[in-house]
Amino acid sequence: MDTDALVHISNRPDAEAVYAAMIPHCEVRHIVTVEQVFDEMKRFPEVRERFFPHRQSMLIDQYDARVMAFVGYISDSFEFLYDLSGSSNPDPADPWLIAGAKIFGHTLVTDERQRSTKKISFVCRQQNVAVQCIDGLTLLERLRL
Repeated sequence: MDTDALVHISNRPDAEAVYAAMIPHCEVRHIVTVEQVFDEMKRFPEVRERFFPHRQSMLIDQYDARVMAFVGYISDSFEFLYDLSGSSNPDPADPWLIAGAKIFGHTLVTDERQRSTKKISFVCRQQNVAVQCIDGLTLLERLRL
């Protein structure tokens, strides 16, 4: 799960209930992410505080050799993922999220524009990547939240 999908929930009128309903899904690893998402959430302390106690159960094994190799492929093939994050974020979550989803067969959840040619969803649609990518609202519908 990408940072933006977690953060955008806070804009909902039922945010408290949605966050509370998400936590059990985090505990049983239906919602997972990478360490970099927790780093990015430092800019959103109220959201980070909700999920940080569940961090260990949410983290995938992103340092699995297969994931790391695929991060290398993504980094070489889709440099714009780093260009957009700027120097303030030298290790963005996007390549790690995509690689983890690919290697472990997860659906990637992001609220980035699905039709953008410079975002996660574009990379996920590429033939050599082929990762299912949905937005946060679709995830909540699938989880019946």
